[in-house]
Amino acid sequence: MYFGLGRLGFSPREFWAATLRELVAASLQGSGPPGTGDLAALMRAFPDQVNEKRPFHDRI
Repeated sequence: MYFGLGRLGFSPREFWAATLRELVAASLQGSGPPGTGDLAALMRAFPDQVNEKRPFHDRI
């Protein structure tokens, strides 16, 4: 609990809702925000999927 609430700065709600995998991933993160390369890798791994048959305002 100390690690999740203190070191990671999770709120109690975030801590109790987090899975073990999320806690481990958070503990392995660097202290700074993700870099440009990290963002690009995530965008390639999880591309936005747009359904062109739906109007734009329904996609939000």
